[in-house]
Amino acid sequence: MKNSLLPLALLLATASFAAQAQTSDFVELIPSVYLQKDLTASVGLGVIDLPKYVDGSEQHIKPLPLVDLQWKSGVFFSTVSGFGYNFSDTVRMQYGVRLGLLAYQEQSKTNRDTGPGNTPTDVEPGAFFNFLITERFTFLSTLSTGAGSQHERNGTLANVGLRYIERLSDQDRYYLILGSTWANARYMQSYYGVTPEQASAYHFPVYNASAGSQKVKLSFGWDHALNKDWSLIAGGTVWKPLGAAADSPLASNKALHQLYGAAYYRF
Repeated sequence: MKNSLLPLALLLATASFAAQAQTSDFVELIPSVYLQKDLTASVGLGVIDLPKYVDGSEQHIKPLPLVDLQWKSGVFFSTVSGFGYNFSDTVRMQYGVRLGLLAYQEQSKTNRDTGPGNTPTDVEPGAFFNFLITERFTFLSTLSTGAGSQHERNGTLANVGLRYIERLSDQDRYYLILGSTWANARYMQSYYGVTPEQASAYHFPVYNASAGSQKVKLSFGWDHALNKDWSLIAGGTVWKPLGAAADSPLASNKALHQLYGAAYYRF
């Protein structure tokens, strides 16, 4: 179990962080009881192909830095999970607090600066809870707040997911995660709503976005160990906007995707 969770954490870095400076929807850690050193560390580099704009009109390829630091005391810092603390010292449960990042968002190539759908990078304080159901299945959840427009960073997000891990050999493993995100009305309005003032200035119809399911997504990844220090990873995520996010004139209602590949080194 210990050996499968470290590469998994790096695999999940690509689900959100990438060069967009955004942490993952979920927190992925090695249980503290499995950590043999005071500090367990991995670093890597790769590339990722992901949507450039919320409307899904363009993809772009960017560098993918990977960093994962976990202390036996419970402190962690990574491009996957952000900065936080795991209070649990058991294998079956992980729970704690974290600071995550939500990336700067542009609605489209033509709608720039302070137009509707364009939101700044936000620091998101929150909490997480993971429960190991079986050796292969794990329930994942996070709750975060602090996202939104320049003056009203009071959006709240709740994520739940089910992770499946399968070891194919001593060198190869893969994972699947089915997840869903719920957002409150303030988050939805900041990211997907259009005020009368914005409608007049940017020629979008007025749109009031309500609370509800924001997206459903499927993440997948593969890890191949070259030796005890080096590994290769590849995978991606497909997600579909739901509810007010799918109906917004600012966003695409079609499925979006990102794909990645990287190499990393374990210290």
